[in-house]
Order: sequence, then structure tokens, then C-alpha cells
Amino acid sequence: NGIDKVFVYNNSDKRKSKDYFEIELNSSFDIASSGITGHSTIPNVAYDRIVAVLGTNQGWHIFGEDSKKIKNDYSNGKLKNRIELL
Repeated sequence: NGIDKVFVYNNSDKRKSKDYFEIELNSSFDIASSGITGHSTIPNVAYDRIVAVLGTNQGWHIFGEDSKKIKNDYSNGKLKNRIELL
């Protein structure tokens, strides 16, 4: 199925979704997601994780993220209570 691990965190930012799901894909995927930085018209950033959050206005929102940013957010306390689901 391509999914290696799934972690859930509690997001300490009250303005954002409480649950933050990090999806780690197995090695058959070189790039899990791509992104477009400001003022660019084509994808120019590679991310190695997929993140899913449940927003109150938009429902489920899925986007790519860098695992280093997730690790940093966890170390800084922005993300808390890491639990491995899969």
C-alpha cells in the first residue's frame, strides 16, 4: 500500500487542528509530495512526508511536509504526544 508508518500528534496551536497525522511512505517512493513556493508557477520543493489534519471549516486537509520540520515542531513543543498508529 506504500504506507510504512503513521504517527498522530496533538497540535498545541489552538488556532489549528488538534490532531496532526504524519504519514511516512515506504522506500518505493522517492518523493512523497511536492510543493510550490511563493511566486513560483511549478512545483519546486520535495517533501518526504504526507500530513493530514481535520479543520473545522475545510474538513480534511492533506499536504506534503518535510520530516525535519515535523521533528523540529515536536522538539519545540508545537506538536506533542507522538503516538505510532501503524
